[in-house]
Amino acid sequence: SYAGTMPFAVATTGVEGLKTIVPVAGISDWYSQQNMQGAQRYWPKEMLNSYLAYYCSSRYHDETLSEKQLDDMAAFHHELSLRQLKCGFDYDAKFWGSGNYRLHADKIRCSALIVQGLNDENVSTKQFEMMVKAFQKSGQTYKTILHQGPHITPTMPNKNYGILIDGKFYDDIVNEWISHYLYGVENHAEEMPEVLVQMNYDQKKWEASDSWDTDHTMKMECTGKGVTVIDTDWERAGISADNFDDVTAQTSTNMTQRFVTAPFEESVTIQGTVCLNIKAALKDGDAAADFHPENRNDADTLTMQLGVSKVSGKMDDIEIAVLLCDVCDEEFDSIQTVDPERNVIPVVTVKEGGIVNGGDLPAFNEAEFATVHKKYRVITRAFADLCNPEAGYEPETATNSIELKKGEYHDYHIYLNATRYTVQPGHSLAIVIATEDPVNCLIHKTYSVEIENNSVCAVVPVTKATKDCTLNLK
Repeated sequence: SYAGTMPFAVATTGVEGLKTIVPVAGISDWYSQQNMQGAQRYWPKEMLNSYLAYYCSSRYHDETLSEKQLDDMAAFHHELSLRQLKCGFDYDAKFWGSGNYRLHADKIRCSALIVQGLNDENVSTKQFEMMVKAFQKSGQTYKTILHQGPHITPTMPNKNYGILIDGKFYDDIVNEWISHYLYGVENHAEEMPEVLVQMNYDQKKWEASDSWDTDHTMKMECTGKGVTVIDTDWERAGISADNFDDVTAQTSTNMTQRFVTAPFEESVTIQGTVCLNIKAALKDGDAAADFHPENRNDADTLTMQLGVSKVSGKMDDIEIAVLLCDVCDEEFDSIQTVDPERNVIPVVTVKEGGIVNGGDLPAFNEAEFATVHKKYRVITRAFADLCNPEAGYEPETATNSIELKKGEYHDYHIYLNATRYTVQPGHSLAIVIATEDPVNCLIHKTYSVEIENNSVCAVVPVTKATKDCTLNLK
């Protein structure tokens, strides 16, 4: 992802001589990579930029560096942490602005072949969509390849495998792209579809689209009356980092509420960013004690200060998590991560040595993604802070936070990570609204949230005209 981020960052400087970029799982904006609408999004132990800088830096292993140089680097990173702590989980233009590359889309002067895994829970799929929007604004040529994998490149030399892209070797596609834009080879690379996407229900099938944007939306609205109350009692809910998706996708608990459609009669293809609209209020919690923070995921002491009012000077990170799920009464095959941190999708070899590299280079194995057999599949997810009702899709809208008062309702517009997903006939869509997600929970807090049921409405971008549908509490 660093190799995917750097070319986009460079492209937005408008530097002369840059002809094209191939960002793979690249980051468009560092704030929304680590946070989401005022809430924590990334993993607890990697929330500080200083940690990421250390983790991804090779200079610490440079034996020629003096002790003073090493001390200076450590001092710089410590200062970086202190400045981030003052922001909490909110957007701050001074701190986050230089890493918000998409703000400089008007400077882009090159083409791009953008590559992203739709099951990447490390670099969120929102990042590639913001990159697409930046290139749309720039007026420059871009193409997008979306595969069903996690945080990978379609060819993985270090793991000796690769997947085919619509029957072609990925490296051949990149070769054609670079040959055309760097050397002027007339190979029709620019005639690739704007979007080429691997299907979730059949990974051997790829579909092309002339645009990432769609002309249609489907509304899913809850007509149920009354309110839903959810809290943060993991134990009572029977929820942990090991089973969060399993439980929340299939049943409601004291921590989660499901809103489910009737089974669809025809397939529905979602393409883009789903927006969930709700009215919600803080119901209970001891704000004066920062809602009694606990370090459930063993984050370091400095990281744990994020989202604590005595450091940032404001109430922060009273989180809700939202999941969009494909659910069915019968088990079905799907591609999804299998590890607690949502990083791993196993692959199976379909042809040893099937990815030919030419010359004396060894061939890689041709692989496919392993499938699981379950009654649900989490399509996409989001996190938002109740203290940031003004926060929307753009990261800079998460600047202003408020102090929550018990029983005081606010309108929230929660944008889930971008997706391309086809729901099969007989399947339903479920919106799950939860409080904390134990997988990425930095600070476990004690609070409850009240939601007006009839305010729950999801606006879903779809590829063809589709009837609106009703959400039922289940």
